Amino acid sequence: MKTVSMPFMASFAGSSADSSARLNSIFITMQIEACLICDSASDYHGKLCILGAFDSIGAHQAPLVHPHCATVVRLRFERSEEGKHPFRLILIDQDGRPHGPRIDGEVNVVFNPEHETVVTNLILNVNGLQLPRFGVFHFDLIVDGSLKARMPLYVRQVNQMPKAA
Repeated sequence: MKTVSMPFMASFAGSSADSSARLNSIFITMQIEACLICDSASDYHGKLCILGAFDSIGAHQAPLVHPHCATVVRLRFERSEEGKHPFRLILIDQDGRPHGPRIDGEVNVVFNPEHETVVTNLILNVNGLQLPRFGVFHFDLIVDGSLKARMPLYVRQVNQMPKAA
């Protein structure tokens, strides 16, 4: 992973060409535009479609099985990041142990000459998510060997299920 350390620039003095050169020399590494758990998601020709984002599941007793959910990540890469980027999306429990679904893959960032950035959508569909106890779980996103995002999933005991409207 490339990191760049730069001094803060409060204003650009000089010509607009000078300002453009300074702006073009600044680059940002991979950006996470979306990272969430939802009821369902799909990628429709690069358009990310998300339904029902949540971070909590309520149940009367544990263990429990959540019938279906999806984890969604939308990553934006800059030209300086062209190439292969291994990733892992994994569910861990509150003790940091892997639990349940996991996906390992690689994003191959290739630029079209007309585009400034490249966007990639990652979707992990999970059927029959088994949760052995109440507590906090996390879907962790690891890219290029570094933890980039953590999506909490709170599994809570409820006395009474909410009534549908």
